[in-house]
This record gives sequence, C-alpha cells and structure tokens, in this order.
Amino acid sequence: METTLSKLDIRPEDGKPVGSHDAGRYWHFDLCYLNTPSRVTLLNALEVPSRDGEVFGDTRFASAAAAYDAQLLEPFGHLAYSAFRYRHKWRFGDLLMWDNCAVQHKATSDFELPLRRLMQRCTFEGAAPVAGHG
Repeated sequence: METTLSKLDIRPEDGKPVGSHDAGRYWHFDLCYLNTPSRVTLLNALEVPSRDGEVFGDTRFASAAAAYDAQLLEPFGHLAYSAFRYRHKWRFGDLLMWDNCAVQHKATSDFELPLRRLMQRCTFEGAAPVAGHG
C-alpha cells in the first residue's frame, strides 16, 4: 500500500514533507504509464481538510468509458459534461474504489496549509495491454 498527500504537508514529528506535493493535481489514471497499469484504485480518507464546518479537497471523477461510448471527438471533452462526472466530498474514514481503466480523477486544490488532506491509496495491478489483431 502507498500513502499519498495532495499538498506539500508537514509531518509534525520531523517537519519533512510527506507524500507527493502535487498528487492528483491533473486529470489522470493511476499508474497508467506502467507496463502493467493498475486495474483498481482504493482511496481512504485519513485526514480531511475543513474549517468552520466547510470541507475542502474534494475528488472529481470522470467516466472515460461513457465518453468513449458517446464517441466524443475532442480529447478530454467529456470532462466538461456533468453526465460523465461525479464529485466526492470527503469525510474522515470514507473509502472509495473505482475501475482505474475506466475512470479518471483529479483532486481539488482549494485549501492551504495548515489544512491537510491525507489519503491512503491502494492500487491493484492489472494485466498488460495486448495489441489487437486486425
């Protein structure tokens, strides 16, 4: 399992950065650059940024499969259509799971230190892509 942070947060014990300072800043599939990309991703909220009852650091999801089925011609154009999107407002302990081959996601960077967003991510390796036979 891998632990990631969405901001360059500071661990109180030693003051060193924890996790990736830009985790989830852009629309992406997890580990899609590997020879065997991840098939499934789980994200668990260990710490959620909030102030005065307002929660920050949502994660947005977009269905790449639905966009493909709709045959949208513009790359990433499906991200603009609400029918293909979901926005999750985190609560402590939330655990989300998604098909990493069919869903892109992006963290919302709408908070600053000292607020922190700590997520624990677990990915399951998928199968290596196979070239089609034509």
